Amino acid sequence: MRNGRVVLRERLDRILLNLDAQLQLPGAKAFNLPRTCSDHHPILLNMDTAATYSPISKPARFKVAWLTREEFSKVFTDAWSCHSNHLPTAISKTSETCISWGKSAFGNIFKRKHLLKARISGLQNSPRYHFTPWMQGLEKDLLEDYQKVLYEEELLWFQKSRTDWIASGDRNTSFYHMSTIVRRAKNKIGALKIDGEWSMDAVELKSHVRNFFEGLFAYKETIPLPEDLLLYQPVISDVDHESPLQLANLEEVQRALFSMKGLKSPGPDGIPTLFYQRHWDVIAGTFLKFVNQALSSGVFDSSLTKAYIALIPKEDSPDTIQKFRPIGLLNVAYKVLSKLIVNRLCPLLQGIIGPWQSSFLAGMSTVDNIILTQEAVHSMKHLKGGRGAMVLKIDLHKAFDSINWDFLRQVLLYFNVPHQLVNLIMFSVTFVQLSVLWNGEPLPYFSPQRGLRQRDPLSPYLFILVMENLAQMIQKRVATKVWKPFTLSQGGVSLSHLFYADDLMLFAHASGAQLDVIMDCLDQFAKSSGLVFNLQKSKLFLSPNVHSAVANALSAKYILEKMQKRLAGWQGTNLSLARRKVLVQAITSSIPAFVAGVKKPHLVSWDVVCIEKRHGGLGLRSACDNNQAFIAKLGWRLINGDNALWCKAMQSKYLRGFGERVRFWHDAGVGHAPLISSMEEPPGLPSLLVANVIKSDREWDLDILHNLVLKEIVEIIRAIPLSRSTHLEDNIFWSGTTDGSFTVKSAYQITQAPRIPAQLDGSWHWIWKLQCAERIRIFVWLLVRGRLLTNSVRFARHMASSPTCPRCESSDETVIHLLRDCYYATMVWGLLGFASFEFFALDQSLWLRKFSTSSPLHDPTSVSGKIYGACHASSVSSKVSAASLGGLIQDSARNWVSGFIVNVGHASIFVAELWGLREGLKLCKSLGIPRVAVEMDSQMAVRFINEDREVDNLSAAILVDIKSLMLEFEACTVHHILREANAAADHLASLGHSSQPGLSILNSPPCGLLPILLGDQLGACFLRS
Repeated sequence: MRNGRVVLRERLDRILLNLDAQLQLPGAKAFNLPRTCSDHHPILLNMDTAATYSPISKPARFKVAWLTREEFSKVFTDAWSCHSNHLPTAISKTSETCISWGKSAFGNIFKRKHLLKARISGLQNSPRYHFTPWMQGLEKDLLEDYQKVLYEEELLWFQKSRTDWIASGDRNTSFYHMSTIVRRAKNKIGALKIDGEWSMDAVELKSHVRNFFEGLFAYKETIPLPEDLLLYQPVISDVDHESPLQLANLEEVQRALFSMKGLKSPGPDGIPTLFYQRHWDVIAGTFLKFVNQALSSGVFDSSLTKAYIALIPKEDSPDTIQKFRPIGLLNVAYKVLSKLIVNRLCPLLQGIIGPWQSSFLAGMSTVDNIILTQEAVHSMKHLKGGRGAMVLKIDLHKAFDSINWDFLRQVLLYFNVPHQLVNLIMFSVTFVQLSVLWNGEPLPYFSPQRGLRQRDPLSPYLFILVMENLAQMIQKRVATKVWKPFTLSQGGVSLSHLFYADDLMLFAHASGAQLDVIMDCLDQFAKSSGLVFNLQKSKLFLSPNVHSAVANALSAKYILEKMQKRLAGWQGTNLSLARRKVLVQAITSSIPAFVAGVKKPHLVSWDVVCIEKRHGGLGLRSACDNNQAFIAKLGWRLINGDNALWCKAMQSKYLRGFGERVRFWHDAGVGHAPLISSMEEPPGLPSLLVANVIKSDREWDLDILHNLVLKEIVEIIRAIPLSRSTHLEDNIFWSGTTDGSFTVKSAYQITQAPRIPAQLDGSWHWIWKLQCAERIRIFVWLLVRGRLLTNSVRFARHMASSPTCPRCESSDETVIHLLRDCYYATMVWGLLGFASFEFFALDQSLWLRKFSTSSPLHDPTSVSGKIYGACHASSVSSKVSAASLGGLIQDSARNWVSGFIVNVGHASIFVAELWGLREGLKLCKSLGIPRVAVEMDSQMAVRFINEDREVDNLSAAILVDIKSLMLEFEACTVHHILREANAAADHLASLGHSSQPGLSILNSPPCGLLPILLGDQLGACFLRS
């Protein structure tokens, strides 16, 4: 208040720097000065360019640009080979040698770039330049060197920017440079609050940060957890003790190394993973020896466990050290060992980690437990009368950093992890030295006394073992009926807890006694493990049928405990009444934040951008359609009986009686929808099954079908293959893929189908085949779309006063006018030699395609086919939706033996290809041919047969028959040939459309086939079109 008026304080004055200014002034800072003569704070811009981000003692690191030099590999190999018997020494000496080479031989990229530019400029400005050939040759060499330096500079800034991708063909130096500047500015710590007061003193801040992390990782006394509190669940069996301790082989070590990203921030050794990957042949033996010694002895050189702690802000403009996330930067050698242990431990954890945890392990997804939680809350919202339910969302404070090491060892032994592996894991966790990176400068090392390191591959799996301990404590209370879980449906799944890494969801009946049980369980676990439950970030949800008195009592009890925890931290006895009021308001309220967006004119609609490239879009994914595709994946898992906990819960609640036999009228066993949706059901046949229209010889009963459904539907049904075996059960398959398995990509394509234009001219492929940078292809795409922001477009959008071309002022500025028909554009084309009538007469789309394409779209290829042994080659012909197939059998001299054609009906080409193979094998069997070599032009069919792939679609029945028939021959092989080499079978397939439905055997070749057979015998060649 001032003079009885309310005074509002708002930030109005700011300093904004554009991209160029930030690149030139990376150390610029803005300071708000005290008000003196105005009601505005003056702003001081400090443009001290000497205040860079380079620390005083910057750790040396390998530069990825070194890999562009051939001599670097020799330097690395020679240095490593001299010390290859001892990994830490090899790393240390190789690092020293390579860094020294980088300073002396590679040099400073920016100085070399400046020197080359100066020399090129001097040559080009020389008066003798145009008359001296050697100067022009020298210029060519200098320009080549300059391009190499530009590429090295791009790699340098790419490495510093920490981005995960690099766009080939574009010079993105400024982008990566800017990314580095932004990342450094965001991560740089200039000031922090210490005990509520701001400090900018570097010495004080360094001491404060180091002391904070020493305190965070300092030993906290805990009590052992009594094992009688646990529900004994499966542990690692003694039989499985040998596999984690076996000596490693080269392939296993290589797999661990190459599973890591190449340019992630390195550890104290300064060597990124990419350098080890590029020199695998050199380092392989040393790494293998190190890993096997560690597995055998349980210890290794502790210098490899040294790590940096990088401070990553959790929010914009953090003001305290608690608002930074400590990320460990580990040496690659240790991470290889850690990953190898993880790869061996994970299969063992699959059998002991319960379904309540949904993080880190293969086959488990956080989405699973999210779905289950949402379904539980949904069920709670609809509870009426009776007993209420509650959910507690509990957050763990500094979860990885707080785990007690003694408790961790107790957990590992409890789950029967082999003692030798326990010793190796505990050595990796406890013999550690950490150094905090303060604005890039490493502070003195200290030794932690608890906690797991972030970014250690082993840490997440040790953490879920610790949390499994809590899960068993809860399960023990559930088993003894102390903890009363929430049941989703009568006789269905009961929920007591679900874990998402360090977030917990706890379910129970809504009562004060149950809340006490939950809090007591968490308290016991916290006292043993060292973990701290952050009640300030926790939530309590009650079902609407909880009595208001009980709800108020539970809420008051829960909020009181939260406030007591907060007061304990604030030393609340010293708080005044007013400050206690502030505390209560902070705990019992939340403030939503809203972000305002700025709209810009769009050249192309988002729906068009999200269409596939081959249909005229850019192939970006629509978030809405993508979400539907992922939801479809969940639905697919549900109806296929996935073993996930959420699937069992949903099936018990919603899918009772799931799995009955396929009904003829009411199930989608024929086509893509139930028959009842397209025609009326005849009276008296409501319970008709698909099995009732199949004859005993495993063929469709066409007489019954013709009496039941239309002829078009009969054609579809008879094209559904039936297996010779009567033991195959009906199954559900996904029609969006060939093998019947669900993929998110195919589901997304189905959601996109309504957005694909009905009229497609097929003229989009050529754009993406242009041999040029991606940005040019995007530009051409905009041209073809007619979406360039020309004056005519700007005028239509009310962004210009006239659509006229501002250069010639004679016509509207359209795309074709801008590029070709404008007077000035015509002059440019004329100088380039394009002055023909055709050049200026073509319409826009044809002109762009003809004169943008720089190479032929298809290169003709000459092929020849070899036929050997007794052979059957099949081919398929498809007109509209009907398919027919043909095949022939020849002896080793290419003489005709027999042939066949099949009028299949309405079937996919893939199913028809397999159908033909089955008929051909059956014919060979009937002719008594003992050895068969099959040749087909369907590469997919050959792959499915030879790779023994399982499928879940209509072709499954045929594949079973084919593999069964192949076993009945002395020898039977299947090979792929090109379609041009399969002309004889292709000719027979074309005859199948005019043949009678079903199989027709040909004892002699048709007349039109004779020239093709003669060409086969003579070894004729064909051009691929």
